[in-house]
Amino acid sequence: MLPASTKYYDDRYGARGWSNAATLNLAIGQGENTQSLINMMRFYAALAGDGTSAAPYLVDRRKGVDVRNLGLTQAQLLGLRAALCRVVQSGTAAASGGRELQVCGKTGTAQSSVKGQDHGWFLGYAPANKPQIIVGSIMESLGGHGGASVAPYVVQVIKHYLVSRDSTLLRAKVRVPVLEDSVTGTVTPPDTARQ
Repeated sequence: MLPASTKYYDDRYGARGWSNAATLNLAIGQGENTQSLINMMRFYAALAGDGTSAAPYLVDRRKGVDVRNLGLTQAQLLGLRAALCRVVQSGTAAASGGRELQVCGKTGTAQSSVKGQDHGWFLGYAPANKPQIIVGSIMESLGGHGGASVAPYVVQVIKHYLVSRDSTLLRAKVRVPVLEDSVTGTVTPPDTARQ
């Protein structure tokens, strides 16, 4: 969630009483914005892919659902991907162990809105040239930033998936429970086991 307009800043700081620093801060994901992990994962799916991402789903993808387009050119997508790869190669997530897996991602620190320590973030995808998996994690009240504290865990999950070719998630099924009407005793069997 981001402020809907400059009116937010005018109300908070006075008409045009806010500086360019507020805009720059917002541009790098800081300041007056609230993100969820699932929203950021969706953003990374678009960055790692063709610039679009479908709505997340748990059981079956619905037809005609919300598809978001970042509206970026191919050159802009390539530039952002290169920057994400540098974060793991030589930046704030360099000690994560993701270099050999060609992990690309971004560390982050989210300020807590309540009294307490900051939250550490890391979102990453791999391999860089043909992404197969995107993993994100936020560790609340960590007191550290995402590079040293969170990135190694995300890289381990990515490594487990890519190296061991773990298909646990592909085999996972959600079963619809049998419904029984307590008054009539009528049993409605599950139609299908959904994947």
